Amino acid sequence: MTSPVGFSLQPFLQKNSYNAVSPPGPCVEPEGFNDARLPLMMDPVDTNAVIEMLKSNPPPPYLGSFNEPDLSYGGYTAVTLPEDAAKNLTMLIDVKQPETRLLSPVPAHPSPDWLDQFDGN
Repeated sequence: MTSPVGFSLQPFLQKNSYNAVSPPGPCVEPEGFNDARLPLMMDPVDTNAVIEMLKSNPPPPYLGSFNEPDLSYGGYTAVTLPEDAAKNLTMLIDVKQPETRLLSPVPAHPSPDWLDQFDGN
């Protein structure tokens, strides 16, 4: 699954982007666009790739964790239970990367239950 909003660890510049306006065709990303993207860990499948990214030089300044873990994107991503997310984030914290700030998971549904259960682990 590819998306222009960063649902992948791949840099934007490696993806095909297209203008939907006239004239249609491939986009040219502005210089520095890739530097400003926020890497996003979608689900536990990304854990090993994220660990390698955190060990890279330089590591990213921020890492988004578990975007809408309580929702599956048409079957492309799994629903992640709060306990599993906490376990996977513990593995990332163990990498001890002081230059990267881990951002909180962001559930799709407004109910606080998912975050409450996540915080309890």
